Amino acid sequence: MATLTQEADCPPPKKQKFEEKPETCKNGIHESLVDLSSFQLEKVLHNNTNRKTVCLKGKFASKHGEALVLLEKTAFAEENLKQDSDYFTKSSALEKVFHNDIYGNYNYFPKVNLNTIKATIIHPATEQHFLKYSPQKCRVVDETPEVYEKIVLPHLSSEQFNLKWLYNILEHKSEVERIIFEDPDVENGFILLPDLKWNGEVDTLYLLGIVHKRDIKSLRDLTEKHLPLLKNIQKKGIESIKSKYGLDGSQLRIYLHYQPSFYHLHVHFTYIQHEAPGILAERAHLLSNVISNIELLPNYYQKITLPFVVRENDGLFKKLQENSVNVLINLFSGSENVEITLSEDSFQIIADTQTETICCKNLKIVANSLSSVVITESYVSFRFATVNNLDDWGSFKAELLRTLQSTPKTSATRAAFLTKSEIYNIQCKNCLQNLSDRVQFERILPLPSENSEPNDWFCHGHCENKVSVLSPKELDVFYTTCYCHLNKKVVGNFVESDKLLVCKRCFSWLGQLKSAEVVKFWFNTVVFKDGDKSHFTSPLDDVFILLEEMLSSVLFNSTKVMLCCQSSTKQKDFILLWVLEKQLRVQICDVGDIKDCKVAKVLFRYESDCSEVVKKWEDDASVASVDVSKPMVVDLLKHLYKFNKIFPKVFSESNNFYISYLMMYE
Repeated sequence: MATLTQEADCPPPKKQKFEEKPETCKNGIHESLVDLSSFQLEKVLHNNTNRKTVCLKGKFASKHGEALVLLEKTAFAEENLKQDSDYFTKSSALEKVFHNDIYGNYNYFPKVNLNTIKATIIHPATEQHFLKYSPQKCRVVDETPEVYEKIVLPHLSSEQFNLKWLYNILEHKSEVERIIFEDPDVENGFILLPDLKWNGEVDTLYLLGIVHKRDIKSLRDLTEKHLPLLKNIQKKGIESIKSKYGLDGSQLRIYLHYQPSFYHLHVHFTYIQHEAPGILAERAHLLSNVISNIELLPNYYQKITLPFVVRENDGLFKKLQENSVNVLINLFSGSENVEITLSEDSFQIIADTQTETICCKNLKIVANSLSSVVITESYVSFRFATVNNLDDWGSFKAELLRTLQSTPKTSATRAAFLTKSEIYNIQCKNCLQNLSDRVQFERILPLPSENSEPNDWFCHGHCENKVSVLSPKELDVFYTTCYCHLNKKVVGNFVESDKLLVCKRCFSWLGQLKSAEVVKFWFNTVVFKDGDKSHFTSPLDDVFILLEEMLSSVLFNSTKVMLCCQSSTKQKDFILLWVLEKQLRVQICDVGDIKDCKVAKVLFRYESDCSEVVKKWEDDASVASVDVSKPMVVDLLKHLYKFNKIFPKVFSESNNFYISYLMMYE
């Protein structure tokens, strides 16, 4: 949908003028200000070396409220560049920097009256003013007619700026003395007056032609019926400028902006030699071209895709992002020619001689909205606009991808499979070595959560002895969804090493020694066998259940989770999960079949030691930390790397984290 541009190409922020109320300006400084000696600088907001402007934030001594000062070096005035000018007298000074042969470099200090700096002062200034004059990243957006109707126009209707200042001009209530020309005709008339950015010099001429009609917002509204208006502005604007300033039509740049700085049709007139802001191709549309296009096709501007520049902090940009979908298609063989076509409920990929249509049953695709297309030998990625059919489609919460065959995991709440009526043998899951004799449990009780306080289980205090581990008796088993606590006397045939428990026969990782009397076994490392039935769990399912339980209690879509495992006496494993979206809808395309899946989108990183990044996560109070088994670490990493591979390398990594999906929902 969009690409980054240089900040210098950003459009000026939308012009917003309000009626000044007496209480708004009673603490202002404009009635008495004669110099800047009382200005106390706090911060340089933006130093634009291209436009020779600097924006400053500060305060005026003894005045309430913050102030914004914009300083701009003015252009040379041609009438001052004459032989008798003060530029060429002893009242101006030269300071030599260096010279080499015939070349000399100097700093030149002309008289004060020749060294004018234009100052714009806003006081009291608001946070919106400071944001407006701070540097911001911009994007180029390709706006289709459908995107305009369904996204841009509703946004403009709800966010329309106050235009009373403009109507005051049209009604001659203000700025009458600045009017250069007026055609009062209700249908085809307009007012021509200087733009606020013009300093009055012909070399930097900048005028605005504001139409009297109030029902034309922008270029998008122009049709065949507006041709007389546009031609009248062109003809009489050129004539009045020729009469007053001596410039003919061939010396003028006459254009409209899209998007405009305010939504009432107006035309810009600038001197062709002056590089005025907003004249670049992605924003300026020459009036002569506009007239020609409408003559060619009466509804031309209702049919075409119009690019425009928008700031990233603009509410419109956020709405445009919320109504589009990213698509990534892996190519199994390189293709020289790839063609993409969109229809309302599907899109088609044509790669050389192969054609495949991918249905999007929960999306309504906006035709002609294809953008951000990237085609390489191994993948195709692009973006298209959508109209929501479901609440969680057509936003950042929707993605389409072509990937390996995969079945979404089920994370239904697991019922406890242990009962007091059965007799169990506990075995190593890997080699089926018996870890216990036949045992029938007398008490089978759920443990509190991983992060709970064991003392909370009791209705009375335990003197000075704080309970750190709930100790089951010999025929007790305390359990959670993924593991259990047993009395150490019940089990055997394991090797104990620095509180780690491994099978004596195959040396598989079994669990941990929680205290001198308590062992912790995971249901994915041991088997509870009663007769012909074997009860155990999948390590990956256990991870998903654990994460789903944790994420269900998190209010925000984004969170951080650290999974920890003491895998050996010398190594501790960490998986750092940065959950970007805890519930994201994805369409998985498997051999012609499309499945709707809900997944978690994550950034992940594996660490086999307590590195600096691990220490930072451990010190971060917002990070949830949980212990897992070694098989859970192994299987989760396999899963994460598998789904990381579907992303092209350029998209698969960010800040030393890898991107992936957790297929953890049913």
